[in-house]
Amino acid sequence: MEEQYHCFQVSNDHPALEDHFPGNPLVPGALILDQVLLGCEIFAMKSINDLALREIKFKSPLRGGEKALVTYLDSPVGIRFKVWVEAREIASGIVVRQNLMPD
Repeated sequence: MEEQYHCFQVSNDHPALEDHFPGNPLVPGALILDQVLLGCEIFAMKSINDLALREIKFKSPLRGGEKALVTYLDSPVGIRFKVWVEAREIASGIVVRQNLMPD
């Protein structure tokens, strides 16, 4: 798989932002990772039920209304992803098929 891209935006009025730091709403990490898996499911044509996340790092907050770009690159260990807002890296990690995860 060549490098693939997936864009998403969480609106300021999304219910997940309501109680996630009132006055300074941030997109919860779980919502960011849902978008990562959605894009991976589309590009890799695998059900998200078959996928797992490894080595997740959150590096910068994502605020409601910001447009995020997820990049995906196939590697020997799985699909590496990075989430960006312009030049600011938000998160990174690896998506693997669950049956390839070590015990």
